[in-house]
Amino acid sequence: MALNSTRDGNVDVLDDIRVDVVAVPADWEFWDHSDLEIVSLPLHLRDALLDDAAADAVAAGADMDPTDLLSADPDDLLPDDAIDYLIELQRTQARLAALEARALVVVAGRTRRERQVLVHDSNGDEPSGAARILTITDEAREELAAALHRSPAAVHEQLVTARLLTGPLTGTMAALSDGSITAFHARAIADEARRLSSAEGDAATFTRDCGLVEARVLPRAHNLTVGATRRFARAAVLRVDAEGQERRRAAARKTIDVHMYAEDDGLAVLLARLPLAEATRVHAALDAAARQACEDGGSTLGQRRAQALIYAVCGDASNDDSSTTDPASSPASRPASRPASLSASRPASRSASAGVDISIVIEAGALLGITDLPATITGALGGPNTISAAAVRELLADPAVPTTLRRLLTDPVTGHLLDRGRTTYAVSGALRDFLAARDITCRHPGCTRPAARCQVDHAIEWADGGSTDTANTGLLCIRHHQLKTHGGWRIVESRTDGSCTWQSPGGRTYDVDPPPLVND
Repeated sequence: MALNSTRDGNVDVLDDIRVDVVAVPADWEFWDHSDLEIVSLPLHLRDALLDDAAADAVAAGADMDPTDLLSADPDDLLPDDAIDYLIELQRTQARLAALEARALVVVAGRTRRERQVLVHDSNGDEPSGAARILTITDEAREELAAALHRSPAAVHEQLVTARLLTGPLTGTMAALSDGSITAFHARAIADEARRLSSAEGDAATFTRDCGLVEARVLPRAHNLTVGATRRFARAAVLRVDAEGQERRRAAARKTIDVHMYAEDDGLAVLLARLPLAEATRVHAALDAAARQACEDGGSTLGQRRAQALIYAVCGDASNDDSSTTDPASSPASRPASRPASLSASRPASRSASAGVDISIVIEAGALLGITDLPATITGALGGPNTISAAAVRELLADPAVPTTLRRLLTDPVTGHLLDRGRTTYAVSGALRDFLAARDITCRHPGCTRPAARCQVDHAIEWADGGSTDTANTGLLCIRHHQLKTHGGWRIVESRTDGSCTWQSPGGRTYDVDPPPLVND
């Protein structure tokens, strides 16, 4: 947009004339260009012109300067242009996060700084003569915390990540700086890299290992959610540093504990960190007991699970279930019977009725202990999640865990499950099981709803000639199945390996790949 003006202040809008701000009087701004007369504009007109230019830049789909992002008014954008605006905001936030990491390192140093102080113990007002050395680490942390209004613990974690990004994780820093991944993706990669055995050893070895992890993760991270990126990074660490897994497992077991966090409205979160086998049995026992209890007054399954836990731990000592039901509800709305399998005299782990289905995909050599390639776990515990081969072997060795082994054939390149299908509309149990094993989650972009809670969908509807085979069927959660049927979303291409291409109601396309069953 271009401007010209006479000296009396009357403004005409013309074409192909650029203007720049050169001065700011009280209520007018002066615009100038090297070969133009000075033009004066009211502030409200200046702001309108800037908003138009910024909106045009958004609509053009080009990378925007941060000043354009600040000038654009989101309320003036069309919905499709607002998506482009959000994409640019996210890219800019990533670039700012990269700059913040570099600035944090400038203040605190590229490596942890320590200062030692000689301290003389005292007895009252008199020094005892005994001396000891006190080590003070990263004194800049508190300065940064105070200046940025953050907690010292949060600043510590940010410093650890910033030092990795400005040090061995050069590829991750480059991806963050160009906006292709977010700060959350970078944090996920850094968190997993910290688990490498070489992190506490030689710097050159650690840098090499970080590069190997990045080589596996970064080519995919730009198109993955943060959770999926973390899972791929964890699998990469297991690949690169298989020998360190036992050390990590031993360290993790030291964190087994139960914590409580108070929430609003008189509730609290009881968080238990347990070994996988025990956690599986405890949750299954709670679920089984809750399902056996009578359901009166609309109490939810979750409320009955919570009450079962209270009975299991406290017995008759806590028979007030006001924390798990509406305090204003009548007694009839409370669970009518105590879950016998979880009474204080019968521990949850011994409940004969408890059972939970999980799926673990593990390479045959790792199952036999020949290799330590990581496995993938899905099912009732959510997922997909990465688990070490040693943890799987330990779980399967537990006599309390019933096990069914099933042979799966996967693509050696992609790790996706290979084809098995049929041509009739009815979806067989075998095909349903195949799709669950292949897709793992709902196949809508970014959705992580477990396959067990999803519905079978035909990419091309059966009525429109679509076949019932692995290339044309997949799993969608109820919401995304409804959006595909009624909300304008559609799958424009569906492939045998479970990958597909979606088109949104606005015409945008999104590629989705199912998580590989075998971590590469």
